Amino acid sequence: MSVGTVFYPRESDLNAHLAWGEWSGYHSAAVYADFHDIEYNAIREAAGVVDVSPLYKYIVRGIDAGRLLSSALAQMIVPHYNKVGALVVTGGETARLVLQTWGVTGLRLVKELEPGLPFSITENWGRRLPVITKAGDFGNPQTLVHCRQFLHDLDRTGKSVSGK
Repeated sequence: MSVGTVFYPRESDLNAHLAWGEWSGYHSAAVYADFHDIEYNAIREAAGVVDVSPLYKYIVRGIDAGRLLSSALAQMIVPHYNKVGALVVTGGETARLVLQTWGVTGLRLVKELEPGLPFSITENWGRRLPVITKAGDFGNPQTLVHCRQFLHDLDRTGKSVSGK
């Protein structure tokens, strides 16, 4: 019998057709939209999230395991950096590798949103990108929600990115 992943409650709200399949013992949405090209274009040209919980899990161990995973993430998102309007990165090593891989050589600190949660703007890069970095041990359960709201409310007119 299939069970839902941790994303099942959110997926079930979006799966208006109630089209579920079975994938390695988990419920998996077979389709969200009326036509496959809508979903295809959303993932290719906008943003899409695919629940891959049923995929096999790999255990990466060793002294460089974190660096390997951070580097893989950084390489995976390189093709999309020009579509990103702001960046929230957690973990110092991950933040460093993502920014380095994107060619960002400097950040100008604007303010601290919460203790250990700096808001910066890229410098000496192709454009001014708002960046929030979060150290792994800082924050609370609402910190990432706070980041999202802050970036949503940020003045995007180009007049000033003061963070106030």
